[in-house]
Amino acid sequence: MSGFQIWGVIVLVLFYGIYLWRGISLHRSGYPVFALGRAVGEKERETLRIERLLMASCLLLALLECVNLFINRYRLESTVIRVIGVILCVIGIGCLALAEVAMGRSWRVGVTGTPQRRLAVRGAYAISRNPVVVGFDLFYIGFFLLFANLPHLCLLILTVGLLHMQILEEEKYLRKTFGPDYAAYCHKTARYLIF
Repeated sequence: MSGFQIWGVIVLVLFYGIYLWRGISLHRSGYPVFALGRAVGEKERETLRIERLLMASCLLLALLECVNLFINRYRLESTVIRVIGVILCVIGIGCLALAEVAMGRSWRVGVTGTPQRRLAVRGAYAISRNPVVVGFDLFYIGFFLLFANLPHLCLLILTVGLLHMQILEEEKYLRKTFGPDYAAYCHKTARYLIF
């Protein structure tokens, strides 16, 4: 195994481990966490469609990431680009972890259709309205730079696009749920980092 493959295994286990550990631990505590792609509450048909496509795309991308660790014929041979990939993966993991801590027990995957306790505006959410997605995007881009190939690039573009569409659906839900508080939050906090 090369050094980059070892880094790939480390960041992959950390990223998906943090994501799944938080969700499973909240779910076991009785909190409805995993609503992505599930018809719960008053979820709109379009939201459900986007969530199901996103779920399929994320699962395929995770599978491709695992495959790319061992079967990759189209690697970028630039060490600098691959090191940048590792750095982006680590930053993405950090964004995800900080966002999960800031959300506390309000953390959800997908639009739940059930009222949330509070609007998260502190911690990572004071910098970005969507730090989880920023983390996912940075991780996905970083992993692509680490093990680049054409199928990975195509799935990366699709997944990042679907994540953006999911954000737009969640924003509709949050506007309806939190009204003027969410509007004020949107006015002072960027959707991603700078825009």
